[in-house]
Amino acid sequence: MSPVQSVKRFFGLAPKHSGLAITRIGSLPAYETHVRNMAKTHHERWAMELELSQSGMEFSTPGRCFPCQKEVEFKTDFQYSTTRVNGQIVPNWRERVLCPCQLNNRTRASIQLLEETLGATKRDTVYIAEQVTPLYEMLRKRFPKLVGSEYLADAVEYGQVNERGLRNESITKLTFSDNSFQFVLNFDVLEHIPNPEDGLKEIYRVLAKGGKLLMSVPFLPMQQETVVRARLDSDGKVEHILEAQYHGDPVSTAGCLCFQDFGWDLLDRMRAIGFVDVNMLLYWSAEYGYYGVEQMMIVGSKHR
Repeated sequence: MSPVQSVKRFFGLAPKHSGLAITRIGSLPAYETHVRNMAKTHHERWAMELELSQSGMEFSTPGRCFPCQKEVEFKTDFQYSTTRVNGQIVPNWRERVLCPCQLNNRTRASIQLLEETLGATKRDTVYIAEQVTPLYEMLRKRFPKLVGSEYLADAVEYGQVNERGLRNESITKLTFSDNSFQFVLNFDVLEHIPNPEDGLKEIYRVLAKGGKLLMSVPFLPMQQETVVRARLDSDGKVEHILEAQYHGDPVSTAGCLCFQDFGWDLLDRMRAIGFVDVNMLLYWSAEYGYYGVEQMMIVGSKHR
């Protein structure tokens, strides 16, 4: 059966352009209950996704790109794939399922969550800790007050712009004034900070009262405690606890060291800093190309 047939069989009919269904979960016990209640649905999604990817080759699925607001053919390959189920390689659903606009599963969903779930409009001030990505370019078209940045180390002073027009910011030492932004977007950055509280406190500081953080991190959904992969010793040198893991860096070929894989204690640490309404947003949609059984992003607000 072709991928298109698999998608249509799962729906039973052509997709309807409805909003994205979101489940908010705030703790590991609540998530465990959710998983038990969703066991049958999760199994059906797994079966469908395995059928889609059974050839082990790039394939296309029909759907609707929320940022583009049109019907498209999503392309999925096996780049970044490491997971196997019964010997079958599974796509890295989170980082693939590409629209012709070059936004993947995660980045397309971040825009839909920002606008549809969190209510951001073009009048709002938005900061995103990236500036050389397709996501930044798409957001720049939608939010006139968007500010983006990259971590350029000591190439230029923090808060300054280099010859390429890139603003240098460290998430632990942001140069923005207090209460600067209605929304802060931080995707797959926090895991690269030895002390993530430093970054979270800075985000909280620059958020306006009632402002919202939308964030993604490597997450262990069935674990309460964060797994520390590396840390800094008393001399500031990296001490590896687990095998070194590096993630892609859009401005450096060296990659970024991953210091931790987060558990549900991350949400508690956010609450201790002062964030309110802290939840994991769970979502999945074949209509919008958000495969992967269930995807996750974290949201929290600054107290008014």
